[in-house]
Amino acid sequence: MTLRQKLVVATGLILGLGIFSLAFVFGGDDTSDILIDGNPALEAFIPARGDQVELQDDVGLDVAEGWEARIISINGTPIPKSQQIFNPSFSIVTFAPGEGKALAQLQPGTNEVVARYWQIVFGESDARDVNWIFTAT
Repeated sequence: MTLRQKLVVATGLILGLGIFSLAFVFGGDDTSDILIDGNPALEAFIPARGDQVELQDDVGLDVAEGWEARIISINGTPIPKSQQIFNPSFSIVTFAPGEGKALAQLQPGTNEVVARYWQIVFGESDARDVNWIFTAT
């Protein structure tokens, strides 16, 4: 191999390594949730999947306009509809743990939420369930 060929190969390797490094530095901030991004009905989990929150933080689901939702359970404990707040202006349903409610607080560690959502024009009989996990401390 001639000196010129060696320089061309070395330059190609250096450029390739540089491009790879830039992609690593600038491309690693994607925190999107495939379930949210791939579903036009869902806008956000509250808290987001994998988040760490306080034991008293609200739990909920943000759905798109024209959809409604409710929380079925948190860690297997049914959450009565009467303890949930649905804000139709923002299409968000939330539950705030507290004394006298189904949950006084979230459990320390892993928490799993099961929620149900449906398109308002079709009603709850056409509902789908979704679940997500987060951590509380």
